[in-house]
Amino acid sequence: MSDLIDREKAIEAISKLPVKVDNLGYTWMIAIDVLKQIDDIPSEEPEQKRGEWIKGKEDDFFRRCSVCGYIDIAVSELTNKYYNFCPSCGTKMKGE
Repeated sequence: MSDLIDREKAIEAISKLPVKVDNLGYTWMIAIDVLKQIDDIPSEEPEQKRGEWIKGKEDDFFRRCSVCGYIDIAVSELTNKYYNFCPSCGTKMKGE
């Protein structure tokens, strides 16, 4: 299963770890400590964008995404149905 975490939280957690400096001047961290810090970060749920198809002025079969401006044509001129999600930006569309 895929797990999403906030990049800023990961960077912040890792930056708090102690670093070691060896006799050659190299700075390093213990990998297991880094993995533990990342594992302790809670999962994030991505926010689902919401939008709507905006009617075109000239033709009832054209709609524009309210988020990205993508122009869609009705799947069928008889049913006048449109996608539930914008094919361009993935926004969930309300209505129709």
